[in-house]
Amino acid sequence: MYDNLCDMSEEKGTYNESSESLVIYEVGYLVIPTLPEDKLEGVIAEIKAVLAGKNAAVISEEIPSMKALSYVMDKVIETKRQKFDHAYFGWVKFEAESSEIASIKKNIEAIDEILRCIFVKTVRENTLMAQKVQSKEEDKKEDVPVSSETTPTVAVEAKSGTEDIDKSIDALVMN
Repeated sequence: MYDNLCDMSEEKGTYNESSESLVIYEVGYLVIPTLPEDKLEGVIAEIKAVLAGKNAAVISEEIPSMKALSYVMDKVIETKRQKFDHAYFGWVKFEAESSEIASIKKNIEAIDEILRCIFVKTVRENTLMAQKVQSKEEDKKEDVPVSSETTPTVAVEAKSGTEDIDKSIDALVMN
């Protein structure tokens, strides 16, 4: 599926082997779930060794953690096809020459414990957007006053009875 990844043009936002400039990439990888957690560091070290061997500079990474897969994936291990519905997912963001990406991809895919990997051209900055949690006081400060010309104003106190609420609703409907 991604074998011809490096032959695509940069106009489509992917890779071009003829460009010799440094480009930021991110590799997302799945590690087989049968690997003990204490051996994950060895796989990470292998991935980093591949990158170092191609003069790629690691920018950031996420240590693999167990995730449920969206669909079952299989891999031949020791002449037996095994199916996996969980895997360790991790990623490494790095900077490398675009001419080296095909070789890096081939070497990472050759690591026995890698179930699957994908390479994405990205930017150096962290693109995760953290949601801002607002307190009730901040919400009150950000309320924009509404003009009385566009919306009729009817004051309703919290302790008023149902008759007062009905009158307020009638006043709003009549205007």
